[in-house]
Amino acid sequence: MIEELHKGKKTGLGIEQLRFEYADRLEPMIALLSVTAAMLLDLRQLAREPEAQTTPARNHVPLLWVQVLSGWRYKTGARGPEPVRVLHGRGQTRRPSGPQV
Repeated sequence: MIEELHKGKKTGLGIEQLRFEYADRLEPMIALLSVTAAMLLDLRQLAREPEAQTTPARNHVPLLWVQVLSGWRYKTGARGPEPVRVLHGRGQTRRPSGPQV
């Protein structure tokens, strides 16, 4: 699990590419990216659960985060509380296709 966390920070978040020259500027960024990597690792694990296809992402992260990431991912801006699901296997998010009931 620790190795996966470090891999997420290194490969997924590019922590080694930071070009800060002073420790007092680098340390807060490492702290922020460490929390982000831990959350992504948690979401990946949740995405592997059987109910991941039907559980909205907003059940696991703040709605604002879902809106911001959905806007970035789908290039649409924040759309409000539309259901975005955590997919199995890769921790990706998507909007479900078809009408919402």
